[in-house]
Amino acid sequence: MNIQKPENDRDRQVQRKDTENRTCGERTARLTIRGTQTDPDGNSQEHTSVYLARYTVAEEGPGHVFRYRMGGDDTGGPESVLFVSRGLVRMERAGEGSSVMIFDPSVPVTGCDYGTPFGVIPMEIRTRRISLLGGAASRLRLRARVQYSLGMDADYALECSVTIQADEITAGG
Repeated sequence: MNIQKPENDRDRQVQRKDTENRTCGERTARLTIRGTQTDPDGNSQEHTSVYLARYTVAEEGPGHVFRYRMGGDDTGGPESVLFVSRGLVRMERAGEGSSVMIFDPSVPVTGCDYGTPFGVIPMEIRTRRISLLGGAASRLRLRARVQYSLGMDADYALECSVTIQADEITAGG
């Protein structure tokens, strides 16, 4: 099975640095992330989080970079980074429960070591679809949806979707 994931912290730093080097024009955005997961028995859970994010447009290969803190404002908690493009979504969560989740429909399976306060859980991500609307350079209004399955072992997988909504916050509101 071909699983793609950063091999170590150095690879993650190189990927992050590459994304940082290709961005310009930082703005502020309200970032809403809604996740839904359904277990094999049909039980569903939904979670919504809203963040104040710093937003930049990637200069090369169209994409959007959001930097936010899990504490909800720009001062609390470690920084997390979200990269969104038509063909790739990458969610990097820092801190005690750190993880890097790569959603890429062109790759059959990507690996993720999902950090929790109780330890690391190795998972496999099978991305079915990424939909992206908006993202105009003049005023940010982006909507994206990722549909995927998240496997924890050969017999247990969650059917998931994450919806990302970003709206620029301008000086007037």
